[in-house]
Amino acid sequence: MAGVGFKVDFDASATLRELGRLIRAAENPRDALDAIGFEFASRVDRTFDAQSDPWNRAWRPLSPLTLRLRRKRGKGAEILRDTGRLAASITHNVVGNEAHVGSNVRYGRHHQTGRRVPYRPFLPVLEGGTVDLPGDWERSALDIVRNLLRGREGGA
Repeated sequence: MAGVGFKVDFDASATLRELGRLIRAAENPRDALDAIGFEFASRVDRTFDAQSDPWNRAWRPLSPLTLRLRRKRGKGAEILRDTGRLAASITHNVVGNEAHVGSNVRYGRHHQTGRRVPYRPFLPVLEGGTVDLPGDWERSALDIVRNLLRGREGGA
């Protein structure tokens, strides 16, 4: 079959443009990290609403003494909601290549770690300080990245 050839021309410019967009997104992940931080802060808010930890385990109930004190002050029996200050303090921000989610309320650390008070974590951090991101949290972060990348297909 000498002399018989086959040639395919392929214009790779669209593929190269898309690859360039993906590289730029990877080099500047701030938008993705900000969206992930916002999502995780929202999930932390939901732990207070559900009165359970990030792994959907109910927080330890309030003690009988705490319940009696709250009734005297006319408060309800929601866990970690006496004033609402801790729940309202949950914020997120991006520092470098990290999304930070947390609270600046000092006593929040005690509830998160179980130091001096019952262990009632609201962040996905175990008692020893190890981050243990629940599967649904991890999937939501991946979905955010995928959606941001898809949103860039038609523009930028």
